[in-house]
Amino acid sequence: MMMKNIFSCVLISLLLISHSNAGELSSTRLDIKCDMSEMDGLEKAKYFKSLQEKSKHFALQTCKNMLANPYESIINDTKYLLKGTDSLVGADGKQFSYSASLFEEWIKAFDPDIFGGMRNIAYDFANYVPPNRDIVGGFKGLTVRTNDDCANGEVPTCSLSLEYRSNAAVNDYRFFTGTALSNQQSAACKRMGFSNCIEALHDLRKAIDPYRYFVVAAHTKSVINSLSILNKKWDEFSDNSRHQTFVDKWLTTEIYHDQFNGRDWATPPKYQYFLLHPGIVVDHFSAASSGEQTELGLSVEWVGINKWDGKIPLGISITSIYSDRSSGKQVGHGVMLHVDNDYSFGIVDRGDGDTSVFVNLNFFKWFGEKQDKYGAFKEKLGKFRGN
Repeated sequence: MMMKNIFSCVLISLLLISHSNAGELSSTRLDIKCDMSEMDGLEKAKYFKSLQEKSKHFALQTCKNMLANPYESIINDTKYLLKGTDSLVGADGKQFSYSASLFEEWIKAFDPDIFGGMRNIAYDFANYVPPNRDIVGGFKGLTVRTNDDCANGEVPTCSLSLEYRSNAAVNDYRFFTGTALSNQQSAACKRMGFSNCIEALHDLRKAIDPYRYFVVAAHTKSVINSLSILNKKWDEFSDNSRHQTFVDKWLTTEIYHDQFNGRDWATPPKYQYFLLHPGIVVDHFSAASSGEQTELGLSVEWVGINKWDGKIPLGISITSIYSDRSSGKQVGHGVMLHVDNDYSFGIVDRGDGDTSVFVNLNFFKWFGEKQDKYGAFKEKLGKFRGN
């Protein structure tokens, strides 16, 4: 009968644990301001001033779209993010189409007859749509790639290219046939007011880069907010959860293998698991003779689970207790309940109606052991997963 009651206690406890709500990471707030002055610190274009101005207005429109809708929705909705970016108002108050004017100014500056291939990359950049599932990754700028000779200004013998990663592919336009810059190309860049074509391409990059300013800024702030929340959760885990031994950490790490080894940042485990977990208890035998009713005992939690972050943190373990008694069986088996991560008590059956109730002394805290559970888990993850 006693074992039946203990079994019922186990079932009820497991039901309570499974329905206790654990805290989740809060959704992050999009903390940005749609203000053109935010971009004042960006490098100013020398030749492509008008184009840079249009890029800033493009960024401003995407910013307004983000603030008008939750960030989580926008990150999966490129059409909403780009809404209105082809109908913008310039600094002079006139309406303009970002895509069309970008393409026109780009092509007008770099004569496609002299710089073959420039038209294709300009058109692709002006009309692209970022991948649906990766807004920030899709908002890429232009990359000017040069070798060491280019960096030293030895233009006639360097390798120079302009790269743009579009939604479909990587567009890589080389300004040179082999390693020689034609006289026509060099003269064209100088007519624009640059000492060489390297300067011209870098100026083009400065002019284009602002278009993605607020998207990247919002993503960065979102990441910082998420990390702050994540660190807080690990601090709560370290401060509030039950103490775990090396074996307990190993078991929990193995159970949460996929979560800890995924691409996303790992949150603390919702449940703690215990295996062969030792403890010291005060064991009380109500049926024992006077003077033998209370004994110190040793406990072993053979296997256990604890939901450390529930509204009411609850846990349960299958437990055996050894007590040095002068009469009766010294070993009993039963369950231990854990409440609020600090208080543990239970009941064991020694057969023939010989039962006792006990309270765990939580001796780990008695001896002042204060560990950083987060750091311990990181260390164990590396050891057990071979990372």
